[in-house]
Amino acid sequence: MFLFSSFLGYFTVIKDLRHKALDMTTPISQIPTSTSADANPHFISTIKHYTFTKAILCLPKGFTKSNGLMDKHEMILVEEKQRLWTVWLGKMDPRRFGIKSGWPQFRKANGVQVGDTYMFELTDNGTIPIMHVHCECFFIFLWFNDYLVC
Repeated sequence: MFLFSSFLGYFTVIKDLRHKALDMTTPISQIPTSTSADANPHFISTIKHYTFTKAILCLPKGFTKSNGLMDKHEMILVEEKQRLWTVWLGKMDPRRFGIKSGWPQFRKANGVQVGDTYMFELTDNGTIPIMHVHCECFFIFLWFNDYLVC
């Protein structure tokens, strides 16, 4: 069963079944950061085993650089129930940047599992950035210049 709705220029497909078999690496920017005034920068990521063993979540390098997150140390995650989670950002090594602290608590409280797919949407990029985390039941299709990007 699918429900189609429109929100700020997005066409959203809400799927009622969990989708676990996507062939993506984590983290990966599946939907490019938009230049549209009504679309927030975001990426889609499938949770991999390392996020449990290393208790971290790497963020896409292009996403972090283009949104100035490399200079930030703290971020707020907002989950579907609108609960707020403070996490700490930093370099994992010379090549990777992401959530270094607070991810295990968020993961456990929200039942995050290996193979789950989430959309991470940067809704406020102020002094302390705010990122909404949408469960994998949301698949977003954006229209740009008469073609569909997904």
